[in-house]
Amino acid sequence: MNRKDYLVYIKEINGGFANTHAEFKPYTPYRCIEVSEGDNTQMLVFGCVFEKDEFDMLFDYVQDRVLIHWETLGLIVKGKPVTKTAFKKLADVHTYGYGKRCFNVAYFRNSKDCMYGFYPQYQGDSQTKTLQYAYENFRAFIDGDSEPFDMKDIQFGNTGIPIGYGDLRVRYTGFDKPFSLD
Repeated sequence: MNRKDYLVYIKEINGGFANTHAEFKPYTPYRCIEVSEGDNTQMLVFGCVFEKDEFDMLFDYVQDRVLIHWETLGLIVKGKPVTKTAFKKLADVHTYGYGKRCFNVAYFRNSKDCMYGFYPQYQGDSQTKTLQYAYENFRAFIDGDSEPFDMKDIQFGNTGIPIGYGDLRVRYTGFDKPFSLD
């Protein structure tokens, strides 16, 4: 099980940066490892080492941002996850393909600017199985397991529901280009 502090997003930046050659894209999750020796704590993100205060200035944990979004979407109410029944009612399930070659994807959105897609475990899964798998991933993520997000079983998008099956797309807002820490 991956820890909840395993994945991070780059924040919108307004100031000084580390001297690295990595390019960080907004809304893209990056793996993060805390490295400590004595009183010195550093964070390793995408092969780049950051001092803890610099890291705090530059990055948000995926877990924190997603939980805020899910509260906005009604998947978390008063700090608690919704029931399986409420989860199913909130889901907007779209089917791509047909027969044994179909994929059912459960979307949750309040507008096209903030939506999450829960992708099926297997091709040809019924809507019921897709929603069951989606709810299991939802609960696992809330309990601190970042693997469903890391494996793209749960995805964030802000451009609306895709016409065809595949990754949700992200339109960069705030800072529109990949961010380089040079």
